[in-house]
Amino acid sequence: MPEDSGKNKKKKTGWGSAWAMPEPEEPSPEDREFLGKLADMVVKRGLGVPAMFLLESFKPFSFIGQQVAVFFSPMVNMLVDIKDYPRVIRLLEYRENIELLLTMIEERQAIKMKEKQDVSGQGEDSEHPGN
Repeated sequence: MPEDSGKNKKKKTGWGSAWAMPEPEEPSPEDREFLGKLADMVVKRGLGVPAMFLLESFKPFSFIGQQVAVFFSPMVNMLVDIKDYPRVIRLLEYRENIELLLTMIEERQAIKMKEKQDVSGQGEDSEHPGN
C-alpha cells in the first residue's frame, strides 16, 4: 500500500464539514492593540479578576458563545452603545484570542497590583523613617 504524502488528502464535503471550525487567523496588529485597550479598560475598572474568571469559563464554548452574542447583539445595542461589539464578537470566536486577552489582563493586573504595593510601601517608609 503506497504512503499518503498529503497530496491525496480529500477535502471534507457534505455533513462531514458541517461542524468543521475554520482555522484561526493570527490577530492583526490592530486587533492586538484593540484587545490591549479592552484589557486596559477592564483592569482600570477593577474587573480584572472577574473578567479572567469569566473568560476562562467561556473558553471551551467560545464558538457557541460567539453565536449567542451575535443573536443578542440587537438587544445589547439597544441598551448600550457599543460600536466595537461586532469586532469583540469576531475576535473572541477563537480560543487563541481569548487566551491572548487573558494574558493581557493578567499582565496589566499584575502591574496594577505592583504599583499599588509600591505606593502603600512608600507611604509606610515616609511615616516611619527609622524602620
